[in-house]
Amino acid sequence: MQAILTHAIEAYRRERFLESANAAFEALRKDPKTWRQEQEERAEWEAGLEGMAMSLSTVKERILEAIEKLPPDASVEDAIERLVFLAKIERERGELTHQSVS
Repeated sequence: MQAILTHAIEAYRRERFLESANAAFEALRKDPKTWRQEQEERAEWEAGLEGMAMSLSTVKERILEAIEKLPPDASVEDAIERLVFLAKIERERGELTHQSVS
């Protein structure tokens, strides 16, 4: 019973996380300037993800760089949205690595 409850809570937590992330990206899309900046950053990540991962060897360095790229008038919510995006990338990279090893 405990395992079922733990699994259900984790599934709910993940669902809420993804709903929050999707809402944040929808808000980004509504602001053309911010969305363009997001697209440019995605292009940078896609173009040099492996090289960037090597040059930014720690998660802390990647977080700091993401924060430094925010515009001067960025809000805390902007920073959180950026970090959620970074977390998604890290999770996907981990899943891809796990899949390629399996």
